[in-house]
Amino acid sequence: MAQTTRHYLLMYINGERVEVRGEEIFLDLATFLRRRRGLTGTKVVCAEGDCGACTVLIGRYQESQNLGLSYLHFEAINSCIAFLHALDLSHVITIEGIPDNGRLHAVQESFIKNHAAQCGYCTPGFICSIVGMVDALKGEGHRSISMKNMQSYLSGNLCRCTGHAPILHAASELNISKIARLSERYHDAHILNDFAANAPIPVDIEFGDQHLYLPVDLNEALKLKAEFPDIKMIAGATDLGVLINKDRYVPKALLSLQNVLEQYKVQDRHEDRNEFFEIGTRVTINRVEKIIGQAFPEFSKLLHFFASHQIKNMATLGGNLANASPVGDTIPFLMVAEAEIELASVRGRRSMNVNEFFLDYKKLNLAPDEIITGIKLAKPTKPTDSKDQFRLYKVSGRKDLDIATVTMAARFTIKDGIFEKFSLALGGVAPTVVRQRAIESFMQKKPWRPDTFIQASEMLATSIQPISDVRGSAEYRLLLCQNLLLKMGDVRPKWARHGGAVP
Repeated sequence: MAQTTRHYLLMYINGERVEVRGEEIFLDLATFLRRRRGLTGTKVVCAEGDCGACTVLIGRYQESQNLGLSYLHFEAINSCIAFLHALDLSHVITIEGIPDNGRLHAVQESFIKNHAAQCGYCTPGFICSIVGMVDALKGEGHRSISMKNMQSYLSGNLCRCTGHAPILHAASELNISKIARLSERYHDAHILNDFAANAPIPVDIEFGDQHLYLPVDLNEALKLKAEFPDIKMIAGATDLGVLINKDRYVPKALLSLQNVLEQYKVQDRHEDRNEFFEIGTRVTINRVEKIIGQAFPEFSKLLHFFASHQIKNMATLGGNLANASPVGDTIPFLMVAEAEIELASVRGRRSMNVNEFFLDYKKLNLAPDEIITGIKLAKPTKPTDSKDQFRLYKVSGRKDLDIATVTMAARFTIKDGIFEKFSLALGGVAPTVVRQRAIESFMQKKPWRPDTFIQASEMLATSIQPISDVRGSAEYRLLLCQNLLLKMGDVRPKWARHGGAVP
């Protein structure tokens, strides 16, 4: 008789099969590795995905199947905020699994040669990130590592005593043509067959008052959501990981679509002579950045600074949307792009414009039994006489790996120097990201001139009421928004024009 339900999670760790049961499924990966498996090379410092000391590499069976790969593609993640319930059917490689046949990996050898470690606490994370970078670059056909590559892939790793210079030097000396990818070294038909045998079986695990459901079919997920409307839906769960670690939040029941393969798809579709992307809720930010870059270069550029690669390899576009943060990086763009959210329940399916989705702080226009199943993003039109353009901005305390103070997205078409259409959304100025309808109306048929942008920026003084918090005062946020509009129009910032100092 075929097995109908799994009461365990299946993982491989450095090639070793592991079944996870009971309370362990609610542990973060770093704790599980260190305390339950004795793999103490993985370090924990911040416990919120900021420092990279806990970096490991994972290959997801579900993602490889969606991409049509006959092997697992390994990517770096933060193990401190990656919980085991989100890693079913994954192969985890820790620092202990990096050496090749008892010999130090080329990255480790280069670290020794270039004195790239002192206390060594951050070193395992750096090495795992660089190994992940080598795997990614070789997979994309690169033959060498550029400084831009290193700065990008190491943006989520911090070193406080060695300094980054010798670490970057160690990475720059690597000859990636002579380094085998982890997907080659750890390719094992037995592991893939094991995953394939378990993938069609839904997971149902209960421990005490906590419950985990991993259905393999969307209709089954909808039935569960109808039966348990208060159940916590999770996607990449990077924000949830921080809440659990820092606020000691304990979710009682979790439902994830991570084993529903269709949720990993990005479809390039045509409908009524319109072209659009249909993005599943399990598609990571990293994949979105790469796939839609040609159609939306400004959005792809913004996603490049969305977070570190470790975060982007777990976080999803659907999750960032559903998290409903007033400074969510992707939401202003999705608003001016008029993205459609696809919703489903046992009662049927419907689509909703993203501008109708946010009702108040963390309050969504979503029925208790509904699940977000995808995002539709229409490609911009580019007729010869009117070009669809975007301008996206994020202001934060530092460029990489930081929460925004203010975000702005503008979309417009212009002909003969006159705005035909203009859309504007601002984040960090209200309980939700908000469209600026008054400014949008004002900009219609106005010329692209400094005085147009100056007048529009002055209107913000009455259209937004930001709050003061640790990331900036209300006055500072207003000034930022005004100056972003001026920057868009190549106008000198307000404080400079008035001869004052930045408050």
